[in-house]
Amino acid sequence: MKRSAALPDVPTMKEAGYDVEAYLWVGLFTAVGVPEATMTKLRDVIRKSVADPMFQDAMAKSQVVIDYRDAPDFKKFFDADYKRLAGAVKSIGRIEDTK
Repeated sequence: MKRSAALPDVPTMKEAGYDVEAYLWVGLFTAVGVPEATMTKLRDVIRKSVADPMFQDAMAKSQVVIDYRDAPDFKKFFDADYKRLAGAVKSIGRIEDTK
């Protein structure tokens, strides 16, 4: 992790001695069975919106880092994040094995 541009003199949690990581991600999901032509159009609109200079500028002013991912890259990210978070939640006793 790197320091916030808005607070460059404030150390990250790792720099402060804490082995933690926190972030927020946002995703768009659809129902199963959406026609491929519709998915293609939806992906194109989202990709163009994320690349729009006005959107980029607004996110930069809000200190939001954009890491746009489309399928299958997003699926890999989502699966890894799920496993990582499930392990953390399980370690504090909030998920039981279903096996």
